[in-house]
Amino acid sequence: MISTAELEPRNQVTAAIAIGDPELREQVLEALKALPVTIADDDCWASEQSEILAGIARLHTGIVLVGLPGLSGDAGEMLARIATLDSPPRIIAVSDSADPATILKAMRSGASEFVYPPFENGFAEALHRVIAESLKKQTVTEANLGRIIGFLSAKGGCGATTLACHSADYLRRSRSKNVLLADLDLQSGMAGSLLQIAPHYSWADAIHNLHRLDLTLWKGMVSTAASGLAVIPAPPPPYDLGPASRKMCHLLRFWRSQYELTVVDFGHGFSPLLGDVVEWVDMLAVVTTNEVHALRQAKLILQGLERRNYGGKRVRLVVNRMPKRPAIQVPELERIMGFPIQATLPNDYRSLAEAYAQPKLLEPSSLLGGHMAELASALAGMPEEAKRARKFSIFS
Repeated sequence: MISTAELEPRNQVTAAIAIGDPELREQVLEALKALPVTIADDDCWASEQSEILAGIARLHTGIVLVGLPGLSGDAGEMLARIATLDSPPRIIAVSDSADPATILKAMRSGASEFVYPPFENGFAEALHRVIAESLKKQTVTEANLGRIIGFLSAKGGCGATTLACHSADYLRRSRSKNVLLADLDLQSGMAGSLLQIAPHYSWADAIHNLHRLDLTLWKGMVSTAASGLAVIPAPPPPYDLGPASRKMCHLLRFWRSQYELTVVDFGHGFSPLLGDVVEWVDMLAVVTTNEVHALRQAKLILQGLERRNYGGKRVRLVVNRMPKRPAIQVPELERIMGFPIQATLPNDYRSLAEAYAQPKLLEPSSLLGGHMAELASALAGMPEEAKRARKFSIFS
């Protein structure tokens, strides 16, 4: 089964706790407060080893602290089973005493460290060693994962959905890449209809089945567009994600493990859902028009992203439906926004409406289609493809 759990935030390690002895658990948690590690919300302890193992696999943290006292069955076998998980965590075995035979068995079974009370003696050093190992592994894992590109409208009607659909479809067609389009717009959710898809499932079904989500189950949920683009739509409105929004990171982690590129439509505005998952988005395009209200909202979003330490090279500002003779030129717009503009897209509403009426998406050989293809290529980090797309739009 393919893991569906979240990545640790960049340069940070999360630890799962599977310690049954209440006193031992409290001592460990108290010692962890002074150390650079985040504790997973869910407790992995259970009466059966299989349940503990399932909890550790689901959380997919970089480190797991396993309490040996109280484990049902053989402790060495339990540690060995953890070590055989897909992308296993570093194991710290925790005991209430320093029994040499227990230490030897734990280390032979896959534990990276063995700790015991009092935790002032060597506990911090042991954890720092495991954190360093986990971060090295995390760096290698990140390099093998796909990229996530997001589109966010400053306000309703700025065109994030149109850009997301055209970008995903173009990247799938032009490079034959394994691409997923994910509609995370909980207010409108129109990506499926623009691509003429009548889905039976949405990503909400995946969220509700995270505990058993694997590639086989996922393939039964995802839909496919004519170009071969994989599409997972939003659930029908109104849909209240509620506390489950915290599980969306698990789903994004799964998408990154399965697709070279995932294109996400975040709808409009800085929603709580976006706040929960933005750390896992490699590139976010904030889409606005040159209208005053849209520009004002875009600036607030950019400032909000900056306050969350998400910005710089991972945010792009896009001005959509730019008039041929704008009252405010691009350099002045950049000065007002305090942010560079990645691209300006021409206002070609008629061509877009005619394409949707057929129904189909705009071709890259059209004026607006070429600009969207160029933007998609740039966001995906394919500059040569961007130049070729631009050439198409010039000669259309």
